[in-house]
Amino acid sequence: MAKGGILMNADANYSAGFDRMDEAGLTEKAAMHPNTQYAFPATSLEMLRERNDIARSLYIAKADRPFWDLKLLAEYGLQEFWFDLDVNANQFRLGRMQVLGAHSAEFVLTAKKAE
Repeated sequence: MAKGGILMNADANYSAGFDRMDEAGLTEKAAMHPNTQYAFPATSLEMLRERNDIARSLYIAKADRPFWDLKLLAEYGLQEFWFDLDVNANQFRLGRMQVLGAHSAEFVLTAKKAE
């Protein structure tokens, strides 16, 4: 990244949301009720479980995001951070993951490379 360049990262800690869905029994509800607020269209319970298992196996699933992201970017020389730690709550008032009871706190992180 060039000096003075700006990076914008929009992401979420989805694995934590998937864990909360499992704990609340909502993974099953998502698979069983395809035409409701819990729906994941064309996704079976087996597929949802596989997704959750894969997500859980990734090293980033254990990271405290977005603070992990901030630390990593700072190590690469980025600075002047701006972020929204909960885009759904702050921008849209109610997001899909909140409806599902597994809110993943989607975030936007912007950083500038030192000049």
